[in-house]
Amino acid sequence: VETDAAYVNARLAPHRLMAGGVFGPSILPARREMLRRCTVDQVTELDRQGYTVLRAAMAKDEIDQAKDALSRLASAPQSRQQGLAAKSVVLRRFCNHKLFQDLTWDCLHVSTAWLFNDTAEFGAPIAFHQASGCAFSDPLQMITCWVAITDDLEGSLRVIPKLHRRGVLKHTDEADSSSATIPGLRDDDAISIPLRAGDVAVFWSLTPHAVTANSDVQAYNLQFAVDGTKILHTANTVAEQRLQWL
Repeated sequence: VETDAAYVNARLAPHRLMAGGVFGPSILPARREMLRRCTVDQVTELDRQGYTVLRAAMAKDEIDQAKDALSRLASAPQSRQQGLAAKSVVLRRFCNHKLFQDLTWDCLHVSTAWLFNDTAEFGAPIAFHQASGCAFSDPLQMITCWVAITDDLEGSLRVIPKLHRRGVLKHTDEADSSSATIPGLRDDDAISIPLRAGDVAVFWSLTPHAVTANSDVQAYNLQFAVDGTKILHTANTVAEQRLQWL
């Protein structure tokens, strides 16, 4: 049964670059055979719901090393800081972990993971938005790997299931994912994702997600795309830009 929120969200305005019909709203389905990391149930959940969770995906010593490296570069509570892997050998190695290579194979059908963006998430609140709404890409498909650095049993990360299949929606303040919002969005159907340190939530760049303020929670937000991906708009302008990889 369709909820009132789902009815409203199904009629939200598309992103202006979707309006011309060049980009379809559908996404590549994750592979079902020759999976390296995910189970069939997990990739099915990713395609149908827009997200899935890999429990205990990272070892404790790996998380501890990342936590220490992140704290040296971005320790302020309720803050966000991007591009830290370029400043830390430890974080660069973390981002090149075989886990993310495997997830890119399973979800994006490519054997090499390219890091588009990395952000230390130290409990700052974020309104519901799509990553693709702030960085419209060609192709549209990117994945976010939200790595829990500390336990987050209350589930400060929230997603709206199934809405990823609408494609990229209209956003306000597209230049800043910290303040971007989706006009008219109803979040009644949003769910919280409780995580323990070492768990990884995986969701499409088209999946609307938000973060509830929690100064005790730390996460490392990694976004991966296929080689050759281009960003078509930045800071509210339309411009074709080649992604700069680490």
